[in-house]
Amino acid sequence: MIVNNSAGNIFVYELFVRPEDRSTGIGTQLLTDLARNILERKLNKKITLYAGQNNPKAIRFYESLGFRRVAAFENNSTFGPSYKYEIDPQQLIDRQSADIGARLTGALEERSFPFDKSGWSGRVYTTKEPSLIHEVLQLVERKVPGHLTQAELILLVGGTVEELREVMRIAPNADITVVNLNGWEISLIRDYVRSINLKVNIRLFQMDASEMGNHPDDYKSESFDWIYAGSVDHSAFVYSNEAEKILPLIAAEEARLIRPGGIVTHTDFSPKKYLPALENPDLFERIE
Repeated sequence: MIVNNSAGNIFVYELFVRPEDRSTGIGTQLLTDLARNILERKLNKKITLYAGQNNPKAIRFYESLGFRRVAAFENNSTFGPSYKYEIDPQQLIDRQSADIGARLTGALEERSFPFDKSGWSGRVYTTKEPSLIHEVLQLVERKVPGHLTQAELILLVGGTVEELREVMRIAPNADITVVNLNGWEISLIRDYVRSINLKVNIRLFQMDASEMGNHPDDYKSESFDWIYAGSVDHSAFVYSNEAEKILPLIAAEEARLIRPGGIVTHTDFSPKKYLPALENPDLFERIE
């Protein structure tokens, strides 16, 4: 949760950065997004953050990002005994960029669909760094300039608010279709879409992505310029007891729906779950 006080200072409270968010990298993404927002708005502000003195995990997390401890309090109204941390937004971004550069080395794999009958000559990009959505998409865009930024019709498979924001950031003029079996995620996206000034069309569908072929009017063959497969875990694994059957069906749907020369990106990649299906020669072919 980002809070502005009357003096215009910007605070990110530990209370709203959940432990599960820290472990998945979402907390890091939120803070990095906040730093970018401060710089884009040309605000001369530091990010101020409080951590309870009895919360060593939070302290290690903040210090790992480069936050500097500037004060200690014996009786903070929210946390009790606590520490105050600060960081300059540009410093946070620079530090994250250096760390990301190291983590992305060898993280991006390129594959192709051998569907000769479809005539599709596109590529599939997969990554094992789901917390680095923004950076991964920038890396793909550098490898194939214009393919993402110029996309007009985009499909998000298993999309979340965070993923929708990143896709809209890199392809601001595209119409987007979001498919997610998780009704809660669809509700969050709907609320987010209503809160912003949209100049494009966003369509939301709560359904199993493996069943898109049952709705040919909504999901026409070779109709999408870019298919972003993000939190497919929500659709294929969390809500299903037949993961091994469903993932190949989703991959086959991606191959059917992408236009010739289009791009498919997988940015929430769980190797133990996904690799058996992606190594299927009937679906994917590894590009060395």
